[in-house]
Amino acid sequence: MSTVTENIAKTVTFALSKIAMEEERKCYLISFSTGIETLDMSDFKSGDALTRIVQFLHMSFNGGTDASPALRHAVQMLQKDGYKNADVLMISDFVMGTLPDELVKSIEEEKKKNTDFYSLVIGSSGNQGTIACFNHNWLYDVNDSHASRHLAEQLNELRNR
Repeated sequence: MSTVTENIAKTVTFALSKIAMEEERKCYLISFSTGIETLDMSDFKSGDALTRIVQFLHMSFNGGTDASPALRHAVQMLQKDGYKNADVLMISDFVMGTLPDELVKSIEEEKKKNTDFYSLVIGSSGNQGTIACFNHNWLYDVNDSHASRHLAEQLNELRNR
C-alpha cells in the first residue's frame, strides 16, 4: 500500500474499532501483507484498549499483499463460538493475486450461514476477481474529494442495520 492508502486503511480501522468498543461488540483485527498479525479486541472493558489499537496500527501495512492467510484465519475465527455471527471486512488496495479456489469455497460456505463479507477497496487498481468474492463492496477513490463522506454514509447504513 502507498502511504496515502495505508493512512486511510488505518484511519478506517481505528474508527470502526472505536465504534465496536462503544457498542461493546467484539472486534478482531488481522493485519496482513505477506504474513498476518492479529489483535483480539473482545476485552473492551480494559482501559488500555485504545492504546492496544494504536500500537497495532503502528505496524506497517507495506509489503507484498497475500490476502489468503488473513482470509483463512478469518474463516477459522468464524468457527469459534464468539464469532459465529460475525461479519468480515477487508480493507485493502486489493493489489494482489487471485484467491485459491478452496478459500473461495470456504468464503461461499460462510456466506450461506449469513456471514457478510465486506470489502473496502482503496484506489482503483484492485484485483476484480478477488473483490468479487465479497458480497458487499465499497470503493474509496483517493481522487474523489467526496470519498470520505461517501464512506461515512455507507458505514452509517451498516450501523443502522
